[in-house]
Amino acid sequence: MNKSSDLRSRETRGRLLDAAMHLFASKGVASTTVGEIEAAAGLAPRSGALYKYFDSKSALLAAGLERHLGTVHDLSAELALQPLGDVRSECLLLGRWLLRELEVERDITHILEREGEHLGDLRDRMRRGVSDRGYLIGADVLGRWLSHLAQRERERLAVVAVGALINFKRSTWTLGAPPLSLNDDEFVETWAEVFVTVISQHAVGC
Repeated sequence: MNKSSDLRSRETRGRLLDAAMHLFASKGVASTTVGEIEAAAGLAPRSGALYKYFDSKSALLAAGLERHLGTVHDLSAELALQPLGDVRSECLLLGRWLLRELEVERDITHILEREGEHLGDLRDRMRRGVSDRGYLIGADVLGRWLSHLAQRERERLAVVAVGALINFKRSTWTLGAPPLSLNDDEFVETWAEVFVTVISQHAVGC
C-alpha cells in the first residue's frame, strides 16, 4: 500500500469510528445499522465498506473506546510547570481542562451508560483510564498544597471537587441547558474559589 492509499485508509477508518461513536451514543449499538454508519461516514450504505476495516459493530465500538483511551490529554506535565504559590491558577487550569475533557467524552459517556454492562474489561479500563484518572489528577493538585494529608484524604476531597464539575456538565447535557444558565467560565471561576477555600482551611489545620 502506497502512502496516499494508506492515508486514505486511515481517514476512512477515522470517519467510520467518528460516525459509529456518535450513532452508538444517540441510538445504541443494537439499534444502529451498518448501513447507517457507512452513510454517516460518507460511504455508500450497505456497500460492505465497514467490513474492510472492522469485523463487526462490536469490534468498531471497542476500537472507538480504545482510540479514546489513547488520546486522553495528560494534564500532569502542565500542572508540574505551574509555580507553587498560585493555587487559584492551578485550580482554574484543572477545572477548565476537566470541562473540556468531559465535552470530548460526551459520546463516550452516553455509550457507557447504554452499553457498559456488556463491555466487561473494556468498561473497567475506561473507568481507570478516564474517570479515575481525572480524580487522581485532582488529588495530585491537592497534594501540591496539602502534602500533610494522607493520599486517601486527598482522594476523597478530589472526588467531591471533580464530581461537582461532572454534575454541572451532565446536567447541561440531560436538561439541554446549564444550571441557572451559568456558562463554563462562570462555573469554573466559582468552583476554583471554593476549591481554594477548601485548600486554605485544610492548610490552616496542618
